[in-house]
Amino acid sequence: MRKLTALIMTVVLIAAFLVSCSSKPVQKPVAETSSEAASSSAPAEKVTINFYSLPYFAAADNENGSFEQQLIAAFNQLHPEITVNYIKLETGTSGEEALKKALEAKELDLLYDSAERLAGYAREGKLADLSSLFTDELKKNLPENVVLACGVSGKPYMMPLSVSPYLMAFNKEMLEKAGILNLLPYERNKDRSWTVEEYTALLAAMKEKLPAGASSGVLYAKSSSGDGATRSLMENLYGAEFVNNEYSAYTIGSSQGEQAFAWLNKTVQDGLLAVDASKTASDTVKDFADGKTAHTLLYTVGLKNNYAQSKKDNFTELLMPYPGQSGKAPTFEYALSGASVFDNGDNKRIEAAKVFIDFLANNRQWSRILAVSTGGLSPQLSKDELRYDTEFAYAESVRPLLGRHVPLTEGYDMMKTYWFSTLAAATQKDAKTADLLKAFVQTADQTVTDAIKARESAAKKGDENTSSAASSK
Repeated sequence: MRKLTALIMTVVLIAAFLVSCSSKPVQKPVAETSSEAASSSAPAEKVTINFYSLPYFAAADNENGSFEQQLIAAFNQLHPEITVNYIKLETGTSGEEALKKALEAKELDLLYDSAERLAGYAREGKLADLSSLFTDELKKNLPENVVLACGVSGKPYMMPLSVSPYLMAFNKEMLEKAGILNLLPYERNKDRSWTVEEYTALLAAMKEKLPAGASSGVLYAKSSSGDGATRSLMENLYGAEFVNNEYSAYTIGSSQGEQAFAWLNKTVQDGLLAVDASKTASDTVKDFADGKTAHTLLYTVGLKNNYAQSKKDNFTELLMPYPGQSGKAPTFEYALSGASVFDNGDNKRIEAAKVFIDFLANNRQWSRILAVSTGGLSPQLSKDELRYDTEFAYAESVRPLLGRHVPLTEGYDMMKTYWFSTLAAATQKDAKTADLLKAFVQTADQTVTDAIKARESAAKKGDENTSSAASSK
């Protein structure tokens, strides 16, 4: 039922945006940024490309794949010479197998996926360079760290199409009834920045004044999902950075990181923040929506949409950055997804796929609708028309503050399992948090080394197989 409600809400938002776009007569989708320039370089002869994606997009009319078909139909109004075949991938093993087969058969032209998965293909040399699409104008219109997250070895391989910053959220009415809303400085400044001391004071007030049965909030620890929010908290508290600029080593073991871990231990031991090893990130978000907790460490615009019709008493969420040091702007981790072109050796298909990606990124109407359909925001800073209320507006306003995209680090999936076990251990009584953090960094750095070795070994084996096959002919 919740999925249906979320779908209805997203479709309503998309429909509302389409209506707003239709207030002026439009004969065809309007191009923006580099789309019109790309049109002139589009292939003159007809060409067919294959577009693959997992179910990232909200389905139109409750039919999977229907939104993607609408995108293609709008694109074909501008480019009838390019036929786009859409192939919807299933999540899990079947989707992975379908992708592998498409790659081997050189049928995969374009894939929509997360930045970290697409970066993996780029490192394997399977993607086409998108430098021609990354104009100076576009790069100025994107957060700096998003531009960096789209590339490998200095070349862009992914066009960013959706971004979703991780935020904290508070139940305004719950704090108001407890007489402590004044301790949440959400109206003080534009970026809503606040300090560790202010957050700690609010946690203490919530412990004292919230009604029986209500919790201030919970640090989840059952699985590795929602790791970006916990990293954002620990990074912002004292200004630590989680990974270096090259995404080759973890830097959270700094003195600032040690301070953050010490704060976490004391806050938990003082009973200001609960830790629940039986709760996942999704569980704690649901508890927040059900009015059981006053705040959640993880929230996004997508989650705000999902629970819009089902929150208990329809309370008001106040979105906040993670607390930090006075005078220092907050930074945000985020989910990032987009589209990449596969280098299948057919230049006509490669160029046609680039034209389609350019449309997805820069068409005035559909680039915005696409971002909404994923439950995210457009990464382009000029695209800020999806402001349905002040909290959506705030979420859009933090895009220039997006930090490094930690999931790009090789071995990331293994690292985050160690991260959660380290967090949980650091909350225990008499925990030696500095030692725990040092051990985590050593283990995390090893996951990077191991992942790189595994990739290089697989590439070497592939080259040997290719050479063997060629010599046998």
